[in-house]
Amino acid sequence: MPRVPIQILLLLFTLLSTNHCTKSALELFENHIFEFHKIESLDNEPSLQKGDYVLIRKYDLSFKRGDLIYYKGDDPEGLPNRIYFHRIIGLPGDKISYWYESYNGWDFLRFRTNEKTNELVYQNEILDQDRFDFDLTGREKLEEWIGVRKYYIFGNYANYHQKDEFYSLKQEIILKDKEYFVIGDLRSASFDSRHKGPIKRENIIGKPSFIYFSINWKDNTCREVLNEEATECPTNFGTRLLRSHLRVKNIGSPM
Repeated sequence: MPRVPIQILLLLFTLLSTNHCTKSALELFENHIFEFHKIESLDNEPSLQKGDYVLIRKYDLSFKRGDLIYYKGDDPEGLPNRIYFHRIIGLPGDKISYWYESYNGWDFLRFRTNEKTNELVYQNEILDQDRFDFDLTGREKLEEWIGVRKYYIFGNYANYHQKDEFYSLKQEIILKDKEYFVIGDLRSASFDSRHKGPIKRENIIGKPSFIYFSINWKDNTCREVLNEEATECPTNFGTRLLRSHLRVKNIGSPM
């Protein structure tokens, strides 16, 4: 990531910390330089977790396969301008193929970029439910590579896979100019290019730089729900605070 001169950062901090900072200055900062954002969805678990707070860079943008991007697009109901974080799998001009593959009882999405298939590496990791606000039953963490870029995804035990209309088909697409093919790291929970097609360059807003705070409120995975004693978790602030888990290891993590 290109570095911002320390003098500019100090000036911005001074402006944002004093009464001299006008609304227009704040809008200029958020529209063109950096934006602060709270992750509300599960699309990119475990790379970006629900409850992560990230700094978005909006200047001097360039893109590589494997980059996480911040963009706007239609939601599953067709409503426009929803915000998404997804990973770039294909750049303009790339030929993308993808299909589902079963191995040893687990289902994985495989993809091939310009005839090179993504590499998957098993982690054999015991996952800590406290860190995740979704049930880890039927999940397997894997390391995935695209080129020299490494990141982590979740595979799904076959019985838990949310099979969509593409499940049994091999899809293939050649990207046009200024088109990008993007996929979420939590493949079974992500609404991405598999469903809505490539995204346009004009809809890309920025790239997440790093996580500056992270907390799991366990709004979906409180003890009562996991133990099947209730269908919903209590929503009062005191109870949420007591059951929350501060994810210290996430803080400061670069993207």
